[in-house]
Amino acid sequence: MRVLHVVTDTNIGGAGRYLLGMLKSLKERSPEVLEEMVVACPRGMLADELLAVGVPVIYHSGGDVSFSPGLTIEIARLVRRLKPQIVHTHACLSARIASKCLGVPVIYTKHSFDAGDAPCDRRVPERARVGTGPPATVVNREAAESGTAGLLRREDARPPGMSRSCRTNLTGWLRRFLNRVASRCLSDRVIAVSHAVARALESSGVPPSMIVTIYNGVDPREYGPARCGNSAARAPGPGGALDGEVRGGGRDERSRVLIVGTVARLHRDKGLDVLVDAAGILARQLERAAGCSESSNEVRFVVAGEGPERPILTEKIRQSGLTGVFQLAGHVRDVPEFLRGLDLFVLPSRREALGLSILEAMASGLAVVATKVGGIPEVVVNGETGLLVEPDDPEELCQAITALLADPELRTAMGKRGRARVEKLFDIRQTAEKTLEIYREVLRS
Repeated sequence: MRVLHVVTDTNIGGAGRYLLGMLKSLKERSPEVLEEMVVACPRGMLADELLAVGVPVIYHSGGDVSFSPGLTIEIARLVRRLKPQIVHTHACLSARIASKCLGVPVIYTKHSFDAGDAPCDRRVPERARVGTGPPATVVNREAAESGTAGLLRREDARPPGMSRSCRTNLTGWLRRFLNRVASRCLSDRVIAVSHAVARALESSGVPPSMIVTIYNGVDPREYGPARCGNSAARAPGPGGALDGEVRGGGRDERSRVLIVGTVARLHRDKGLDVLVDAAGILARQLERAAGCSESSNEVRFVVAGEGPERPILTEKIRQSGLTGVFQLAGHVRDVPEFLRGLDLFVLPSRREALGLSILEAMASGLAVVATKVGGIPEVVVNGETGLLVEPDDPEELCQAITALLADPELRTAMGKRGRARVEKLFDIRQTAEKTLEIYREVLRS
């Protein structure tokens, strides 16, 4: 079965980790299947990791761009040369267009939400407010991937006499119509990584008959139990190993440091600014408690990941007086090792298709605090494998973190149930097998 995967990511995000995990699973299960699969992607960390696990890679010039005329021509030439039986795209509209024009079946995996599909930033961007500067046109990458150009104009650019509700209804109808046409013309199947994503696809106009939900997954064998309560646990270095000591180290035996952490891109969708606010609330509570008790626990927060919000988060941490409490650790290569040093995992996202890092944390035996958005409630069972809170609520987030840090037995029990849930429902080997079945189904039809 000759399959060409096309991805435009240069770094290892959700789509890249999905692809890495699935292809590694296929290599272990059926090496002959992997030999007939090729990944087309730009040069970068993802390409390097794919080559490291033995996946054939062909570079394209897209570089985080879903569509361009030049990329479409480039992919068309590649498809003619390789003659794949299926092209599987991950956020690359150019690949869908090129492949269908050449009569090759297309599978499209939807790894995230389009703007408006799920709760995200509640603030109105400054440039999008009425009466601020000249009209601007914004092209949304996710909308472009779904086949609609995603062209939006600000309120001050709408035609005279057209109300906001009328314009919204017209835009929504047009978007659904274009999604339906694009899906039928440019895809044979659309894979949603969660039921939440599947519902969003249906709402956007994609025919339900074309959508299949296949959960993203992880390999539980790669994730060992967390070292909760281990006095040797330390702050993470860039490799994932915990290098700088923050627990034990000559401290009074009646107190120790608890580590709360997450793995996330530094982007506003991940709600890390809310985590900083929650950390500030908790720090003030612990400071008051320290004056009333001879023994106390310290709490440190650490975030593994990089992204555009780093300068904003760094300044927020400084202004909140949390420089010694809240650490931005940067990119971590060894995520399983990083997770083994945590006592609790927290992901306060505003928008999340599924939450791959949550699966990694649960596979590591960690209890999880996360938000009730997108596909997260399909992963975290509230009260059983973790606690779910509302997005953008630092007070509630702090309460949930405090409750679990105060009860190590509950954390341990939740961690065990979480790992069992990952083994049952979110094993990457199941993802790979179900994806292969979709390939066979499309080829049969």
